Amino acid sequence: MLAATGLYALLAYQVTIRTREIGIRSELGADRRSIVTMVLRHGVRLAVAGVLVGAVIAASGARLLQSLLYNTQAIEASSYASAAIGMLLIAVTAACVPALRAARVNPMTALREG
Repeated sequence: MLAATGLYALLAYQVTIRTREIGIRSELGADRRSIVTMVLRHGVRLAVAGVLVGAVIAASGARLLQSLLYNTQAIEASSYASAAIGMLLIAVTAACVPALRAARVNPMTALREG
């Protein structure tokens, strides 16, 4: 939940900062689908980077725990895969709200505010 909240907040902030750019894209002919795709792609890129960094840190921490504990496995692929898939699904869900908000940006209002 903490990761989903953080990703949502980051993407909502990015949409607020990029309101003028999104308004210009809309005015130049970008449809709502392309704007939603742009914001979702940005969110998924952030999530994939986080999952990769987290997997590396978790694997190194597991090696340390394996050396300290008796009869434990260091890396269990099913646990890592399920955690990664779960985080990516949470990230896409958290990115949907800012993406849909970005698609509703009125081009003229966005250009006036900039």
